[in-house]
Amino acid sequence: MHTSPALRDLGIAIGALDASRRASTRTSLEQERPQCVAYRSYSRSLQSLQLQLQTKDAATSQDVAWSTFLLGLFELMAEPSGDGWAKHMFYGTSKVLQLAGPDAHQSTLQERLVNAFRVLEANRVILYGDITFLSEARWRLKNRTRSEQVKIPDPMMEITELMFQTSRFSKQLFDTIEGIPAEKRSHNSAVKALAREGTTLDHRITIWNNGSLLQSAAADPFTQISFAYYYALQLFHCRNFTYYSCWETGTVPELSLHESNAYVAAIISICEKSTQDSNIPGVILLFPLRMAGAHAEVGRRNKILKILQQIYNSGFVVAEKITIDLCDFWTYKDLEISTEIRT
Repeated sequence: MHTSPALRDLGIAIGALDASRRASTRTSLEQERPQCVAYRSYSRSLQSLQLQLQTKDAATSQDVAWSTFLLGLFELMAEPSGDGWAKHMFYGTSKVLQLAGPDAHQSTLQERLVNAFRVLEANRVILYGDITFLSEARWRLKNRTRSEQVKIPDPMMEITELMFQTSRFSKQLFDTIEGIPAEKRSHNSAVKALAREGTTLDHRITIWNNGSLLQSAAADPFTQISFAYYYALQLFHCRNFTYYSCWETGTVPELSLHESNAYVAAIISICEKSTQDSNIPGVILLFPLRMAGAHAEVGRRNKILKILQQIYNSGFVVAEKITIDLCDFWTYKDLEISTEIRT
């Protein structure tokens, strides 16, 4: 970090932004406000990075890759919508990693970057309904090879692969069905193929869960979060089929109300424990909390809001976007229910 101006300024920016939000922070009239320090350092880091990107070895530079990744992290702390982070992920870090290729990240430090990027990228694609280069064959092969080489199974690596697959299938499902007239969907071969593919994907997700329960250390925080992702994936995947009535009975994945409530309770429990007992960034819990909120009964909503507030207080203001989305969704849902009761 000391040899990289971009990384040095980013370290100052993130530290100053965090300091600006702590009640214990005090500044005299002669001292510059931490928030001003944060944004000025952020701007300097961007300028340094732009200069580095003009060099011939930019694609393989660890400094460049880490800088783009940490710029996105700063955006998660600074910008509530999350759009700045998504742009940095898609146009910054992902482009640098793609240019370098899957075989360029052999050192421990580079591997840590790829692993950290992978988790945030999985959240980005599924929250934004997008696809990722990590789903390409050469990157999937590299991930599979890495999984086979580790002595201890890494459930987080495997569940993020399923998140990529589920996000890609979700986009395919909506694009395909919306392209078919409603009256023709029930008998369309493409719709039947989607049902089969969706069921196969559901089986893969279930197989992951069964295997991880047998192989993993349940007390490990990242293992617990991988299970929260599993529950959220099940809720997400099965919910996508409920938006259309063109499926034959029993041909698509579905959850009972009991299963749905159990998954919501499990997500809340894991996220509560993670925010209270570990140093894992709460931002990686946003997808499970979003899905838990979309399926939560009234009595569990406040617990979800409380966890989101804790994540917000820890420095990730992007949690506010999920809070607003859920509150809007709950208002709509409650209005819909009250209308049905009156009629």
